[in-house]
Amino acid sequence: MVPCFKGAVDDPREAGGLRHRIESLLALCTAATLCGATGWKSIHEWIQSLSPAMLDHFRCRKIDGVHQRPSIYCIRNIMTKVDPDQLARATARFCREHGWDQGAGIAVDGKTICGAVDDEGRQTHVLGASGQGLTRGPGRATGTRNGTGRGNWQLAGDTGGAPKEKAEGDSVGRETSQPWNGIAVNLKELSNLGGIVAAATAISLCASIAYDWGYFRALGIAFGEAPTSIADHARTGLIVLPGVAVAGIGLLLLELFTRRVEDGMSEEELVSSSADPERTAMSRVRPARFIFWTAVVGGLMWAFLGVVKGLFLAVPVLWFAIMSWVFRHPRLGNALPKSLMMAIFWAPPIFVCLHLYGYAVARSDYMPQPATHRIHVVSASLSNGPFDGQLMRAFGQWNLVKDLDGNMAWLSQQVVRRIDLLQEHAPFPGLLCRIWDWPFCGEVPR
Repeated sequence: MVPCFKGAVDDPREAGGLRHRIESLLALCTAATLCGATGWKSIHEWIQSLSPAMLDHFRCRKIDGVHQRPSIYCIRNIMTKVDPDQLARATARFCREHGWDQGAGIAVDGKTICGAVDDEGRQTHVLGASGQGLTRGPGRATGTRNGTGRGNWQLAGDTGGAPKEKAEGDSVGRETSQPWNGIAVNLKELSNLGGIVAAATAISLCASIAYDWGYFRALGIAFGEAPTSIADHARTGLIVLPGVAVAGIGLLLLELFTRRVEDGMSEEELVSSSADPERTAMSRVRPARFIFWTAVVGGLMWAFLGVVKGLFLAVPVLWFAIMSWVFRHPRLGNALPKSLMMAIFWAPPIFVCLHLYGYAVARSDYMPQPATHRIHVVSASLSNGPFDGQLMRAFGQWNLVKDLDGNMAWLSQQVVRRIDLLQEHAPFPGLLCRIWDWPFCGEVPR
């Protein structure tokens, strides 16, 4: 193979400092590709595994009797700068000289069918072969591979009504799915896992920022003036997670319970299967009307009485009503992807509710209440000694505290010596042990 590239392909490298002949480099890269190498690294590893006899066959350079193997940078340099037309012509001439173009060439290509997994966790790989020599004329071959190395083939050709043959043989290809501990692993799905994790991380960070923004807004602190960092906002997710998880699980249980009671039937099936369809249709609308007017009352309570909790229902209901009216237009409903429509429907009310959640928590923390912490400071300018108050929020470098008079202050972690809890917390003892002092309740803290 080395002589076919000599003089047939121009050397794109500069004249000075050449260590390897271009014909040797091209022959090594061609042989490595035929042996299954698919990139610079795999070609370099294949060359490194060659014996001295094989390196001598490829006419590699010798220094003091030792063959010099090309580096990965040398391989990448020559393969990216060489003229592809000259390389193709030299390879074709090599094939003609060895008789490889006399009806024996077969081109094989294939695709793996996504989701076609058998009981052993392997996917079907469809292969197609085209070339001369399969039938009595120009022909083609198609077949499937089930991941076990064997396949069923159907051979056909333009032979003027030649009968079709069936043969079974080895197939060529690489699997995109391999069994792992009895589980079919789809590599395409695994490749999307990084994007899913990145999107979930970004969404959780935005939700934490929405919560902190509402918290600081309720206390009259500008969000840009708060001495917090991205790590502090990311840690806020641990505060928001329990409430969001409880709300999500509650909605899921309500949806599953409703579907179970309705036997999984759609709205049209429920109305049409009832004894009085008109009355059933009216009764099905009443819960939606009740929720709508409850949301209106909640909005009015916030507007006139300052009750923030009323907005938790008013904002989502108002948003869903507006979006339903907007996307009821056929052009808008069919123009946007379903995933984008779901994001438009759910993302704004969720972030607004998290903002309101932080606002409500901050208002509750600011209300007058007994001291919960004793804060020891090391700076005499702040206090002559420890003072009782409330630790409202603890961040990475700062603590937001409030004294008994309602005055808030940011204390650096370097100023705070320690913080003591003044209120003891005991786990829930149970209803019976809370009402009656039974003998077996002696070990339960109350």
